[in-house]
Amino acid sequence: MLGSMIKNIWAFILAGIIAVFTFFGIRIGNFPPVETTTATTTAVSSSQAEPAIPAFSITVNLPGESPITFTNISAVDAGLTVVTMEMFYSNSVGSETTAEYTGLRIKDILAFLGVNMAELSAEATLTVGSGPTFTRNYAREYIVSDKTLLSWLRTDMVVVDGVTGGTTTTPSESMLPPRLCPGDSTSSGNYVSAIDTITLNIPA
Repeated sequence: MLGSMIKNIWAFILAGIIAVFTFFGIRIGNFPPVETTTATTTAVSSSQAEPAIPAFSITVNLPGESPITFTNISAVDAGLTVVTMEMFYSNSVGSETTAEYTGLRIKDILAFLGVNMAELSAEATLTVGSGPTFTRNYAREYIVSDKTLLSWLRTDMVVVDGVTGGTTTTPSESMLPPRLCPGDSTSSGNYVSAIDTITLNIPA
């Protein structure tokens, strides 16, 4: 008799608890989810980490081969390394220019296109063209240099005037079509802007 009364009391209490939860819109075993904040880590591949390469297209002429069209897509597909380096130039009147250039090494482009840089002739030259008439030749030392870039961005350029001594700082500048920047050169007149052709010359 006593056991039956206890069971009825517990059943009454349980029914009361269920009624309270039901009144407030809560179902036993189906509680609302608790909001949590989770730190998400996304793996970034080396290619994603590289700076973006803007669209460009140049024609590369190699000895004994048909002209090759080299583009920003070619560079990405080849996995070429984008570099940023500081370059210093001076001129005959004492003006000095310091800036950071971002681009691709010329030697990496040529190697990707099949040129054996280790066995490149000492007499080899590189002819860089801009437009229908302008060209400039570079000796082998520039071709194989780590500092000769096909560059599309110049930043933090500071120019010290050789006459007045005044200093001018220029904001970032996009250089498209890209520019050839010979970083081993001491003369600012040795770069070529708006490149459209590169020709490797190897004497027979």
